[in-house]
Amino acid sequence: MRVLIPGLFTALLVSTTLAVASDPIVAGKQVQKQTDKSVQISFKPPTRYVESEDTAAQHGLVKYYKLPAPDGNSRSFFTVSFQDKSEEPDIRNLKEYVNVDLNNFKQSFPDSVIAKVKVQGIIAEKFSKLGFPVLMFMFQGNKDSARASGDSLTLFFETPSGYWSIVWTVPQRSVKTGFPVFEGFIQDMTVQKLYEPKSGK
Repeated sequence: MRVLIPGLFTALLVSTTLAVASDPIVAGKQVQKQTDKSVQISFKPPTRYVESEDTAAQHGLVKYYKLPAPDGNSRSFFTVSFQDKSEEPDIRNLKEYVNVDLNNFKQSFPDSVIAKVKVQGIIAEKFSKLGFPVLMFMFQGNKDSARASGDSLTLFFETPSGYWSIVWTVPQRSVKTGFPVFEGFIQDMTVQKLYEPKSGK
């Protein structure tokens, strides 16, 4: 039995649903969105990307932005999700959360390739100032036409209340050339801290 949790696993199930039109785990199910009580985060979609509140609500995502395609089947989109720490009490930190998320994903897509990416430049500077732990991974999608999916770049970060995942999915072999789009999305993200964690927490 596969476990449905927010983050990379959910976002890539959304990607698969859009690519193959159906997925028995996701299609027709309403997943409850969770809220971060420690920060308020605002997002600005990149140029030409449009928000779909219905898709976000259907999959328990905080945000979903897609780049419209002539055939109506978007192949480039951002998904943003949040996991409250109280819902996963056995997970102690961001690294453990990411490991669970990636293991769940690998169970569903055993032929996929996942590589850790060094966080640097504008993104590293932003999260250093915020004081939030951050990890980033690159996903190379399946080439099987029956389960074909694009490539994805995923940023995980931890706030006092939980774990965020920002996933950018694009056509295969497009991450490197399109990286400024992802970098700009992170740069335009605004964060307001609602409370500071107590000392020693």
